[in-house]
This record gives sequence, structure tokens and C-alpha cells, in this order.
Amino acid sequence: MVLILTITLAVAIPMFNSAQTYSKQKACESQMSAIFQAEEAYRTKNRAYVADLTSAGLNMPNGLPVCPLGTAAYTAAVSGSGASQTITIRCNNTGAHVASLKWITSDGSTFTSQ
Repeated sequence: MVLILTITLAVAIPMFNSAQTYSKQKACESQMSAIFQAEEAYRTKNRAYVADLTSAGLNMPNGLPVCPLGTAAYTAAVSGSGASQTITIRCNNTGAHVASLKWITSDGSTFTSQ
């Protein structure tokens, strides 16, 4: 009986840890996507992205999200100008994060999360 329980736990615990890591990765991805949505709304109104994610102009109803893997905030860097502007959003925590995502906006500008 103990042997069966031990074998079951040996299989179940790694599967649980893997599912937990995947869930946190998807939550981080979703939060970066929400930041992108707010950036796009800001850009539509002001014709530019905002690098300061804590800016009052960046309308995030529940405030700036925090990565599920830690307390470090997401950061943004804006390069270029006008229609060729690019924004990069990064999560500053280490762990199971999205390595790289890219969205192409309707006017051809690029959003990248790393």
C-alpha cells in the first residue's frame, strides 16, 4: 500500500509543478497583453506610446498588474517615433516567463514582450 502511494506521489508532484509553472507563464503573458491593450488605447488617443507604465494616462482599471512569480514591476521601453514607434515590455522577475511575444498593430507598428 505504501509503495503504491509513493509511486503515485512520485508521478503526481512533478505533474502538479509543471501545471503550476505553465499557469504562471500564461498569467504573465495575459498581463503583458493587458498592458499592450492599454498602451494601444493611449497611443490611439495621444499618437505615441508611454514608457512610464505608472503614468496616469495609461488607463489600467485595476492598476498596473504584478507578475505572479514575484513583486518586480513590468517595465516598458519606447523607441522610434511616429508610425514606426516600437514598445518593448519586460517582466523583471526570473522564472517561467514568456520568452518573446510579438503583436503587429493595425498601422504596422510592433509590440514585443520579452
